[in-house]
Amino acid sequence: MWSIDFHRVLRCLGCETITFQHEWVFSENLDHDGVYPVTSLYPPRLGNVRTLDDADLMHLPYHVGRILAETVRALETDAPLLATAGLRALVEAICNDRGVQGKDLWEKINGLVEAGVMTSQNADVLLLHKDFGNAAIHELEAPTADVLHMLFEILMQLVRTTYVVPALAKRIVATSPPPRRTRATGQSGPQA
Repeated sequence: MWSIDFHRVLRCLGCETITFQHEWVFSENLDHDGVYPVTSLYPPRLGNVRTLDDADLMHLPYHVGRILAETVRALETDAPLLATAGLRALVEAICNDRGVQGKDLWEKINGLVEAGVMTSQNADVLLLHKDFGNAAIHELEAPTADVLHMLFEILMQLVRTTYVVPALAKRIVATSPPPRRTRATGQSGPQA
């Protein structure tokens, strides 16, 4: 038996983020192609899952941003039960921030539709987050990594449309008012 450790400091050629990589090769880790390494990255990475960048995070209320950050850390550290519970908590935080009332999360999600925050179709998707979150908390069942990443991406879209897009639209209007449009045609009209 033998083992070899490799340690590398890597820098992304795009964003220039620094990452520490530990690669461990052990003679007993065999598959049909031979020995395969076990690789860890520090800080951990989410892979293909996109989260919000720092500029977008500033548009979130404190509690929503804090729960999002904790959920991302759970995803990065391969803690699927905590990440799934975090997604459910994030839905609850958005409902609370929007002031919707209800005796349970199902009623609160439907309250988001009544408040005009989302469509009923999007509310049906958020109910998946509630169901998976409940299974994680009460039955200790986590979804597969693929399902968890899809749930996360769906919730990121909700966060973007609820908080980031309206904030960016306000900045656009504040810096450059849109051209006037006529009602009948929707075409740009002469400026007054």
